[in-house]
Amino acid sequence: MSPTKIYDEYAIEFFPENPEDHDWIYVHDGKAADIKAISGLLSGYIPDQEVIVLIHSDPGIGAMLPRDQAAAFIGQHIDDDIQVSNSAFTCFVAVSKVGVATGWAA
Repeated sequence: MSPTKIYDEYAIEFFPENPEDHDWIYVHDGKAADIKAISGLLSGYIPDQEVIVLIHSDPGIGAMLPRDQAAAFIGQHIDDDIQVSNSAFTCFVAVSKVGVATGWAA
């Protein structure tokens, strides 16, 4: 399945996050993405080994990746809003294009 089709198929499964409901951390130092911080959020909130990553760009990009590869992929798209989940849509990480990220479980 193409990245655009993955995006289209899974985008409706993600709930919008309310920023005030979560603690956010910096994942960008003004020059580059902090891959270690992103990886820590992913492993801290999503126990599954495979994750769904949605990059809210034009066109949207979706990917199903091993969790240990997702942080680097996210870092390549750090200028866009990004949502990550397990396949059951019970664990989430959100990365904002302003350089902060958070995670939570449903």
